[in-house]
Amino acid sequence: MLLILVDDLNAMVGAMDGAPNIETPNIDRLARQGTLFTNAHANAPICAPSRASLYTGMMPHESGYLAPKNDWHNNPVLANRYTLPQYLRRNGYYTAAVGKVTHFDRPQHWDIFGPRTDYTPTAYNGSKAVVHPAIPAPFRNDRDYHRTFAPLSMVPSVAPQVTAPGYNGWWYREFRRPFRYVDADDRDPMPDELYARWAIRLLKLWENRAAAEAVFSQCRICAAAHSPGRAASLL
Repeated sequence: MLLILVDDLNAMVGAMDGAPNIETPNIDRLARQGTLFTNAHANAPICAPSRASLYTGMMPHESGYLAPKNDWHNNPVLANRYTLPQYLRRNGYYTAAVGKVTHFDRPQHWDIFGPRTDYTPTAYNGSKAVVHPAIPAPFRNDRDYHRTFAPLSMVPSVAPQVTAPGYNGWWYREFRRPFRYVDADDRDPMPDELYARWAIRLLKLWENRAAAEAVFSQCRICAAAHSPGRAASLL
């Protein structure tokens, strides 16, 4: 079983006829090969409570977890509930996850957990992630991983300050290392590309072991739909 969660994806994909100028060939092909639900609803109108509900089977109005400000594992109702991967593991499934699966992930709930969630690359001042120097207000006032909307070709250059040495280039914030960019064909992979490659390798491994292992469950998520601020080139 392969479960793909895309963070905050809306109807603006080709298969949903949501936006004529947006091309989503891979999602469209997936929709053609399966069943497309056109009247689906989230359990909550915000990401973290909806995701917590999905993984615990508890509706937000029953758990009281209605906002993503705190770790839902500390919610007095949800804290003692098994999550979906925990149930799968108890019943003989091998579970794997990569990327942003839930807010406040618990890798120990899975048999294997891939690279951590990273929304970047982002601008960097030599000490921490910062807003891209070219981004105007009011967008630059949002959270740092939401406020850089620029093509990768707009490589940031952050000037030195009293509290930071400055930095030229993109930066993986969560991976805590430089993101190399020369051009669209010569660059480091975006985090979602890393997640997809990790998932594909694991799926191929289990395909080869199908005769020995009867059941496999793998779950991954694309985080960039939440903050699609960086792209290899302009549309």
